[in-house]
Amino acid sequence: MLRTLDKRQKGGGASSTIEAAQVKAKSQVEVKPVEKVQPIRKEPPVEKVAPVPRQEPQRQVPRQQPATSNKRAPIEDQLPPDYGRIVWITDPVDGFSAARIIDISKSGFTLTPLDTEDTVARRYEEVFSSEDDPRKSSYVANILISINPYQTIDGFYSTSKIKEYRGKSLGQKEPHIYAIADKSYREMKRNRKSQSIIVSGESGAGKTESQKAVLRYLCENWGAEAGPIQQRLLETNPILEAFGNAKTLRNNNSSRFGKFVQIHFANNGTVSGGFVSHYLLETSRICRQSSGERNYHIFYQLIAGSSPELFKYLSLGQPHCFNMYFLILNTFSVDNFL
Repeated sequence: MLRTLDKRQKGGGASSTIEAAQVKAKSQVEVKPVEKVQPIRKEPPVEKVAPVPRQEPQRQVPRQQPATSNKRAPIEDQLPPDYGRIVWITDPVDGFSAARIIDISKSGFTLTPLDTEDTVARRYEEVFSSEDDPRKSSYVANILISINPYQTIDGFYSTSKIKEYRGKSLGQKEPHIYAIADKSYREMKRNRKSQSIIVSGESGAGKTESQKAVLRYLCENWGAEAGPIQQRLLETNPILEAFGNAKTLRNNNSSRFGKFVQIHFANNGTVSGGFVSHYLLETSRICRQSSGERNYHIFYQLIAGSSPELFKYLSLGQPHCFNMYFLILNTFSVDNFL
């Protein structure tokens, strides 16, 4: 057993000697420095672009001007837009009057009043603009405010105008009395309650004509099946106006009374009838009138159409017989109203 161990020990020494020799040999190997390799750069692919032919600049052709004649425009086309315009000017008698501009200078305007052919001059601060459209109306909520143009406007109360406002709300069309009438009718059908239209204004504002327009609008649209109701109601106006209209300083046919006209409708919405339920008369005019004014038309119409026998029976006479009253005022005759 000892021999075997010794051999193993000797064998182990030999191997150690070999390993040491190998290490020594490795230590004697020369190490050479390695050169650094530069990385290869990849160039991006080059696109081949075809040469673009050079464009020649375009020549601008001069624009041909339309042929003009040597004739000058008429003088009317060369005048400023204010020439011929209707304006309001100060008037020492009437306060203001309408006039047409015929010349403009540094100091003011030269104008011609519409009611005369005279020529007047006014400074700039004495001339005020005037609306060319005589239909002067506006809304304030459900209230229509209108100004009497004192002239006839073609088509303003026509049948075609009535059709335009049927079923239209306030504001969809221009302000008109027909719009108020249509709104009151639709509110009556919607709420099943009576509606009232109040027409008010000073003397000559157009209250009577507005009442007639409302009546016509309702009867034209919803009164065809009820017969000539519109005609019957309108025929009462001459009688009511004879007893309630009189000459005033501002109007020869001023209504000096108030009336309440009712228009009745059936369940289907058509006009079924109407009547005047109230008649409020200005009774003070019967006894006394202001200077330059008259009593009610009916008195003068009765006197003018009476026979001598009726004069004697009523203790009346011709207008010239009332020296104390009629001759002093000198107002016992008015055009179209006797």
